[in-house]
Amino acid sequence: MTDKIKKAEKDYINGAKYKDIASKYSVSINTVKSWKQRYKWCRNGVHTTEKKAYTKKKKERIQKSNAPPKKEEPIQQKNNEALEEYELTERQRLFAEIYVRTPIAYKAAIKAGYSSNSAFVESSNLLRNPKVKAYIDYLKELKRQAINLEIEDLVDLNMRIAFGDIKDYVSFGQRRIPIMNKGEPVVMENPVTGKKEVLTKIINTIQLKEDYEVDGEIISEIKTSRQGTSVKLEDKQKAIQWLTDYFGWNPESKHKKEFDSKKMELEKEKLEHQKDIDDKKYW
Repeated sequence: MTDKIKKAEKDYINGAKYKDIASKYSVSINTVKSWKQRYKWCRNGVHTTEKKAYTKKKKERIQKSNAPPKKEEPIQQKNNEALEEYELTERQRLFAEIYVRTPIAYKAAIKAGYSSNSAFVESSNLLRNPKVKAYIDYLKELKRQAINLEIEDLVDLNMRIAFGDIKDYVSFGQRRIPIMNKGEPVVMENPVTGKKEVLTKIINTIQLKEDYEVDGEIISEIKTSRQGTSVKLEDKQKAIQWLTDYFGWNPESKHKKEFDSKKMELEKEKLEHQKDIDDKKYW
């Protein structure tokens, strides 16, 4: 092993990236990678050129072969190593990370810094780039592992949609307001009393509840126009159909007790939530 390789190994142990090592010693990135594989470089602080340390490490590895597997490396550390491995530019990295969150290629390209005029072409090229595609697949796998969604979560969500009450989100009714003309209330004499009175009319009213009072997950849309404000909840029929398919929906269903239990829990949560809101208003 030459002095150059020994120095490069020390840089690698200290956290230097492939491209930095390659630039420092005037070699290609692939050469640095081959050194890493050939001389078994690692970042745990043990220098492989020190024979005793290497031997000790090898013995420890043999002794621990039957030990429980170590915890996975932190996602950020794994992500940094993945970036180094895929050799992406900054804009390629940004495109991949934005695309995984919002899979609209040309928009991801624009947000990553590409020109809006060339975003369609650039995004298409990026998705065909093997390194970018491999990094996108890697990020999708991390995302899948992080979600950790259970069937109980879906049951709970569909229960809340199916049994959601619009009155939990808005209050509505009627009230009387003055009739206005050119910014002033219209006043007329009451023929019975002879007194001047403001003319009024009855209108329908809808008032949104505060955000801390509502379950935002089952609101599909809130829209404001000249006609007023409207709130639309997620489709109850779809949620009911999903629950029907899941529980079997018959008295003999093995899920019937689970369904009843979930429904009782939901009602209990609504009562507790309303109590918290009332206490908050009181204070």
